[in-house]
Amino acid sequence: MGKLVILKLVDGDIKKGFSVSLEIRSDGDIVPLIESTGKLPPCEQILKLYKHWQSAYQNKIDWPIRRPQLRFMQAISGDPNIKLKNCIKELSDGMNKWLNSSDFRPVKENLLHNLNQSEEIKVIIQAADIQMRKLPWHIWDLFEKYSQIEVALSTNNNKQPITTIAKREKPRILVILGKSTDIDINSDGKLLGDSLKKAEIEVLQEPKMEKLQENLLDDERGWDILFFAGHSQSQNNSQNGQLHINENLNLTSQTLKMLLEKPMQRGLKLAIFNSCDGLGLVPDLEKLHIPQLIIMREPVPDVVAQAFLKHFLKEFSSGKSLYASVQEARKRLILLEDKYPCASWLPVICHNPTTKSVTWQELQHGSNANSPEAKSPLNKKFIQNKGLLLSSVVTLLALAGWGIYSYLMPSSSLSISKSNTDSSKKAENITNTSSQVSFTCEIVTGVPTTVVKTNQGKRQFIRWVSTDFSSSGYTPQKRCEEVTEKMNKYFTQGLLYITNGIMSKQPVICVTDEKGNGCIDVLYTLKPGQDAKATLEDLFQLNNNNFASPARRESSCPIYVNIADTIASNRVIAEDICREETRQNTDNAQTKIKEIAQQTTVLISGKGFGNGVIISRNGNTYYVLTANHVVGIPPGPIEDPYQIKTYDGKTYQIDYKKVRKDSTLDLAIVEFNSQQNYPVAKLSTKTAQDMPVYISGWIDCLPSQRYVFNAGKISKLSKGDDEGYSVEYTNPTVIGMSGSPVFDDRSRVIAIHGKPGREKSLYNFKKCPSLTQDLGNNWGISIDTFLRSSLASDIQLQVDDNQSNYPIFLAPEAPVLFKKPGT
Repeated sequence: MGKLVILKLVDGDIKKGFSVSLEIRSDGDIVPLIESTGKLPPCEQILKLYKHWQSAYQNKIDWPIRRPQLRFMQAISGDPNIKLKNCIKELSDGMNKWLNSSDFRPVKENLLHNLNQSEEIKVIIQAADIQMRKLPWHIWDLFEKYSQIEVALSTNNNKQPITTIAKREKPRILVILGKSTDIDINSDGKLLGDSLKKAEIEVLQEPKMEKLQENLLDDERGWDILFFAGHSQSQNNSQNGQLHINENLNLTSQTLKMLLEKPMQRGLKLAIFNSCDGLGLVPDLEKLHIPQLIIMREPVPDVVAQAFLKHFLKEFSSGKSLYASVQEARKRLILLEDKYPCASWLPVICHNPTTKSVTWQELQHGSNANSPEAKSPLNKKFIQNKGLLLSSVVTLLALAGWGIYSYLMPSSSLSISKSNTDSSKKAENITNTSSQVSFTCEIVTGVPTTVVKTNQGKRQFIRWVSTDFSSSGYTPQKRCEEVTEKMNKYFTQGLLYITNGIMSKQPVICVTDEKGNGCIDVLYTLKPGQDAKATLEDLFQLNNNNFASPARRESSCPIYVNIADTIASNRVIAEDICREETRQNTDNAQTKIKEIAQQTTVLISGKGFGNGVIISRNGNTYYVLTANHVVGIPPGPIEDPYQIKTYDGKTYQIDYKKVRKDSTLDLAIVEFNSQQNYPVAKLSTKTAQDMPVYISGWIDCLPSQRYVFNAGKISKLSKGDDEGYSVEYTNPTVIGMSGSPVFDDRSRVIAIHGKPGREKSLYNFKKCPSLTQDLGNNWGISIDTFLRSSLASDIQLQVDDNQSNYPIFLAPEAPVLFKKPGT
């Protein structure tokens, strides 16, 4: 499961700067995992640098391009190669300085904390101002950290397209080859035919307007893809565009919009303009709410256009997403940049985020991917699972907050009931038939409805009447289409267990092949903070009578619901794979660690709120290690000083003049004096991937603080950023826990926490609920980094790097059996 990132320039302008909103979602999901805001400074200088680069790029062009009569913006003296090289550097430096500004830092940190280098990442930049969409956002140095990331552009005013999809047995592609003076566009048509062999392709060579109207307006079968190659150009500062069709016909973007209205209603999903300077086409075409466009940012050399199409089609036809296909083609264009500078800057995706990114596989199954005709017959193993899956998915959708106001399941339709033997017999009858079962999204009495089709006929399954998510582009029609598609997909997988787990840092209900195994496919992604195990228990109404072995519902181990056994029985058969000794050892070990952690962890309050850990003592002076930003701002002359609160409830004032700070690391040491005898934490430099760790700290709950201690594991170790953060762990935290110590399984501090994974506004500090895994994957500075800094000098520290004597156990999200040392 990849990620979808939406960066929206909400309001502002180039002179005043922009307010920016950030959403990070699991690709295909409705509910954002992360929401954040930030600001971008004024960018007049950035646009000037872009225009300088644009002029230098156009002056350098001395190859055949797909734009007629290129007019240079301004004459440039000197060597055009050197000038272009300098402009590339100036624009790149300017863009990165702008995007790395302090006001934009919250957005950047949320991206760093919540994106994984191993997953596909789709980034959509939403901006109303077309000038902002001209900028090469893909050169932001942050994106270099991720190998599977691609950037698209979008307007702020997106709507779900209203379509009446015509039935098509194979994908239909309309190819328009326009005026071809000095360029070879016949190669484009051949590439399409060779790469997309299963498609019905119609090629129009320099067509007249009558022929365009016949294919675009009068053909009721519609088209899946529109492709244009030839000469084109932008006009009116990229507010309009023009396609050169033949010697006597230049098609404006306004006329093109009119010609594409009917194809859009019939299910057009992708338009590719492999021609010059295509940004001017976008404003008019966006009014149609086309799902996706591919255009070229500036004049494109003919050789580059052909190379892009070749590599894009190769990846797209092989099954990769449109984003991944463009990214791979872009990488290939880099190899041409010795001769064709900035070739990789030219391809641009424009994506309507209310629509799903298209894939070639979906197009091959027909434009109505949810139709029964698009599904292959199910084998008996698959059919055995469907009775429970159908009823489970419906119940789960209702429980998990999809905004389903009602769903209809007639008494004769598919279900499994623990007490209703009639329903069991009906499910058994269905499992013994070879007839096809499928789902479609249809309009029933004006309401988008997921309909199930069996040998008994069609029945309404879910009526999508809620408009709760429409503001995010997920209308009832959109949700109907997406959920119906998921149900068809997982229904035909034949997986034998339903379980709970974590995928892409989100709680999920998922399917797997054997008990004890992790998730194979997501059945449903829950809202951030939702308890997946509790949801599964509620879904199947699990109690002691449901478990094949003695139930341990209070344990942290996943539940596995055996679909085959449940279908064969009158009750749900579930199993918890952890053993009794596992839970006892876990409880004993964690109790010992928590006792030491709570006695050495202190609360720090003043200008802000945070935590720290006692690491040394000299007489009556105690030294506390914390994050620098917890005590970074000196108290004003009339403000209360910083204070430390220890585990016994006593408070001590901090002398701010004695606060020690590192010049680069986000670490600091503060002192307090007390005659009380407080324990001092041991330190360790030993860290390892998947190592169990525990975080200890105080939350600023209202009206009083609350102590928390929770388990996790190290999920990543890196070289560290500029502030020293190098240890990532799955332990959940919230804002205000900065400076909290991270302990290992021998009660030794191995890191200082400082970067939370969620915004404070997303956590209810009034109710202070338990921390959940969606608040996990946070960052700390290792003790090894601390010991190498100047802060560690002149302080007596207890460093213990011996191997652990305690039982080794992992965090609850990855349960294993205990192993004692030496066994």
